[in-house]
Order: sequence, then structure tokens, then C-alpha cells
Amino acid sequence: SKNLEDLGFRIATSRSFISLSRLKIFKNTFQSGFLSILYSLGSKPLQIWDKEVVNAHVKRPQDEDIQSNVLEIIGSNIQSTYITCPADPAATLGIKLPFLVLIVKNLKKYFTFEIQVLDDKNVRRRFQASNFQVCCHSGKALHCTMPLRMMRGGIKSSLTWLISPREHMVLIMWRHCKFRSMQTVA
Repeated sequence: SKNLEDLGFRIATSRSFISLSRLKIFKNTFQSGFLSILYSLGSKPLQIWDKEVVNAHVKRPQDEDIQSNVLEIIGSNIQSTYITCPADPAATLGIKLPFLVLIVKNLKKYFTFEIQVLDDKNVRRRFQASNFQVCCHSGKALHCTMPLRMMRGGIKSSLTWLISPREHMVLIMWRHCKFRSMQTVA
């Protein structure tokens, strides 16, 4: 059995922050360009996020490499330490843009993120990418897990690679976004 210890990751973004009151109208709002849901430099970067932090902490340290504040979550269990958006589980993001841009620093720890989308057939689909996943798995048409390769400096990724033309799916909107991380020690 492996012990889970020192769970952690850092996220930095460079777009403007969207307030909680606007979150409720994303699906009825004209959307173009980028729409930020997490801005680590803002005064309240987790305003529209819920966090589950057990035996863990959330900090905003200054990252030495980018000389900027980042969001850092450190904990011991992937199931009990995460951030999720929107904060209200009954709400949805309603984002119609086909992009998810992530800037994540590689701390040599396990990291996973998942998004839930609604397609043109009104089907909810969940995509999960992890740096500890070794192969793609799509046991159910509604849930897909994929490996995420963390490069030396980190990752910069886009949602467009998650949805392939083979899926014959048109993204209608994002519903939820969740980040988790962990490190195992033998």
C-alpha cells in the first residue's frame, strides 16, 4: 500500500477575473476570445470556486520562475483536497468557448484536472486528464480519462485537444471544472 503525501500543484493565469454575479449568466452572455475562471493575481482568485481542503492548505506564494503570485494547493489525499468551479454544485459555468487554457507548473507531483461539458445532443460528458494515467480509457461514452504529459517546465494546454472530430460531438457548454493533485510515496 502506498502512502499519499505532499499533494500539490500551482496554477497561474494571465486573463482578467470574472465575478461571481456574472457566472450565473455565462450561458446567456456573448462570449469571444478568452473568459477567465481563475486569475491568481486577483484579490479573490477563488471567488467562484469551492475548495475541499482536509489536512492541506491553499496558498498564494510568489513563484520564483514567473515572479508572480500563483495558486498552490498542498495536501495529502486526492479525494479530499481539490478546487472545483462553480462553487455551487447546482450551478453550471455555461461557457460556450471551445478552449481551456491551463498554465500549470510541473512540481513533479501527480496532477489531474477534469471538465464536464454538455454536447449538442444534450449529453453530459466528463473528460479527465492526469499525469499519472498511462493510457486513454473510454469505458463509458460519457467519461474519458487521458494521460497528461508534464514537460520539464509545466504544461500549457487547450481544451480543443480533448474533443476530437472522431467523437462526432459539438461542444455546447462547459458545466464544471475541477483540479486535483497528489504525490505517492512508496
